[in-house]
Amino acid sequence: MSRDGDLAVILARPKGSPEDFETCERLTEALKALEKRAAAASDVNGARVRYTGQYQLLYYYHSIIEHDLITCAWASFILVMVLYLIFFRRIESVIVVGLPLILTMLWTLAFAKAVFGSVNALTGICIALLIGLCVDFAVHIYHRYLEERVNSGPELSQKATLCETGPAVFSAAMSTVAAFLALRLSNMLGLQDLGMVTAVGMLLGLVSMFTVLPAMLTILAAMRERFPFLNSVLGTKPGMDVHLGPVVRLATRRPTITLALIGALTLIALPGVFMIRFEDDFTRLRPKNAKIFQLEGELTQRLGSPLLNFPIIVQHSDPEAAWELARQVSDELRKGIEADEISAFLSPALWLPDRQEQQKVLARIKQIRGQDNGLLDASRIRSMLASAYEANGLRMNQDTERFCDFLEKALSVRATLTPADLMQNDLAPLISPYINQNEMTEIIAISYASTSGGLSVTTSLERVLHRMSKFGDSVTVPGTRALGKEVKAILKDDFVVMVLAALAGIIIVVLLHFRRGLHCAYTLIPLLAATLWTLGIMGWFGIELNLMNVAVIPLIPGIGVDDGIQVVHRFRTRQDRSASEVIGQTGMALVVTTLTTMAAFGSLSLAHYPGLRAFGLLTTLGVGSCLLASLVMLPALLTWSEGGE
Repeated sequence: MSRDGDLAVILARPKGSPEDFETCERLTEALKALEKRAAAASDVNGARVRYTGQYQLLYYYHSIIEHDLITCAWASFILVMVLYLIFFRRIESVIVVGLPLILTMLWTLAFAKAVFGSVNALTGICIALLIGLCVDFAVHIYHRYLEERVNSGPELSQKATLCETGPAVFSAAMSTVAAFLALRLSNMLGLQDLGMVTAVGMLLGLVSMFTVLPAMLTILAAMRERFPFLNSVLGTKPGMDVHLGPVVRLATRRPTITLALIGALTLIALPGVFMIRFEDDFTRLRPKNAKIFQLEGELTQRLGSPLLNFPIIVQHSDPEAAWELARQVSDELRKGIEADEISAFLSPALWLPDRQEQQKVLARIKQIRGQDNGLLDASRIRSMLASAYEANGLRMNQDTERFCDFLEKALSVRATLTPADLMQNDLAPLISPYINQNEMTEIIAISYASTSGGLSVTTSLERVLHRMSKFGDSVTVPGTRALGKEVKAILKDDFVVMVLAALAGIIIVVLLHFRRGLHCAYTLIPLLAATLWTLGIMGWFGIELNLMNVAVIPLIPGIGVDDGIQVVHRFRTRQDRSASEVIGQTGMALVVTTLTTMAAFGSLSLAHYPGLRAFGLLTTLGVGSCLLASLVMLPALLTWSEGGE
């Protein structure tokens, strides 16, 4: 109860795992039904019932993530289609791209459902990602098709598009697939699933764009010829007459100076790479204004504790040693209470003192009984308790009667108890939730150490972990809050492995496409620079890597390499045209693909879940850096390599 008496907390231990969503969903429905029945049977008006705890937390997370993913997916699709319409100025463009894109989404969701059975926060991101990534294929194909249609018919235009632009689109897609497959090397199942689902989605999108999109172009071309009025409906404009030649010429006119400035920018960003921190506090990824977390804050303020707790597990092959260790842990936790690190704890060791302490207690009980004053008479205690209840307007219930029966049996003990005795007498129901005993070992779970109202959950946990470290591997503190420390170490290792694997896959794809190491280097150098810029910005501005956005860094090269492949590919096939002219013409498509990708990823900023917003922000930053490198650094590098100045 709160001090003012208007807030009561009921603690319940539901059956089933708090990590099973179906269990949490059934529990939520049962609680709501119970609340309605209680309200109908009560004369109390104005009472408000609220719920918190791990079960409600999972149910809440699932609800907001499902809402966020649906909202972000639709926002991503609409934003991409609007940008497409603005740049190409044709209703036809939305039709020929929208249908393959929708089919890709449906095929990918069907794959995720068949393989994984459900979509979580990480795998759900793939929908917004695929909308932004797969539309890039369509931009390059459709943009080249419109270029060819100026001088050729539909059939020849499609042939030229698929033969000349198709290989670059395919290689760019495979490099992105390689980056996503690098996530499969992570030790985190969520990242593995994200990598698999998005990689398969990219392949499905590639199939859709190379089959459905050309078919749509053929059908619409035939309909235009048969029904001329459709030309005014679908549009005949070739798209925005935007040529980035003047922008590219700024880089190609003075390539040495441009590269020197970019080198200076990279050197400025480099120290920031070493300032990047890994987030280990999962609570910072949760929505701050959610009612369930506001309730936790209210409980902390009014009860002195947030009622958040974490188990401490004592494990030893010798039962007697396990209990002795549990007592030592309890002593440390008492010190934690004195230091205001935790507010309370429960432990089976509290019910079973060591043998010497028990002998002292038994001797004292024997001494009191010898005085014959009736202090330890069970009948007298029952009568006094009943009188106290009545005097305070309360009534004895079944639980009180059971307590009196239990007390009577407890007072009848004449010898010291062993752990085995506890599991065989009436204390067993009280003790069993904390003990798991089998042939190999005995585990004593010391639950629950509640965080102190004066400290954050993370700080309180760190203090407890420090106290428990002196017991070695025999004492562990599991749970999501303790998991943060372990996940941080895993993420650091995964980060290096995933980035190296993604770069290796990208290099292989680019080498297979160009078959020349020099062209491969021209493609990859700006890509590496853009990745360094992104990491540098993260370090300088304090953007931390966490469970959600750690996957972005290996993905940035996989997404950004598309621009480099397209630029170098068009540069190789420029014939007698200048580099600035060719790259400037290709740059328009690069701007469109980058803006559509940024719009798709930026839609994640609409999410309530901070983890999704962090993912979208970092991806948008990385993709923008890649565009800058492709339109400024890469043209300067290509011009400089040919001796231009």
